[in-house]
Order: sequence, then C-alpha cells, then structure tokens
Amino acid sequence: VIGASGAVSAVVGASLGLFPRRRIGLYLPLGLYVQFVRVPALLVIGSWFTLQLVYSVVGPISGAMAWWTHLAGFV
Repeated sequence: VIGASGAVSAVVGASLGLFPRRRIGLYLPLGLYVQFVRVPALLVIGSWFTLQLVYSVVGPISGAMAWWTHLAGFV
C-alpha cells in the first residue's frame, strides 16, 4: 500500500519522465515582494527528490517510512 503521497510522487516522477524540459512556474517571496519565475522541471523535481532522499537517511526514524514511500512512488 503506497497511499496518496506515494501516488502524488508517482505523478511527479511521470511528469518529469514525460516532460523533462518543461518549465515550472513558482512564486518566490522576496521580502515584501513576490516574484513569479519559471524554473526548469529537472531542477525543481531533482531538488525535491534529493530532499526526500536526504530526509529518509538522516531524518527521524519514526517518519522515515513516509520519505521512502515518496521515493518508491517517484521511481
């Protein structure tokens, strides 16, 4: 049983596989201002995947299963 977060991770992985050169729009808070930028999907999703991997290894033991589930869903 993967769960909803694993399924969302699978959709994120599939979108990266299907559209690797796509740009993702992000709102970046810069002090009092908010800037809208378009960032390559590989950068955004790659950063997310790296954080999931780091948290699964060095994060708290009680929540490690959720991080591994996100990684499994992504792959």
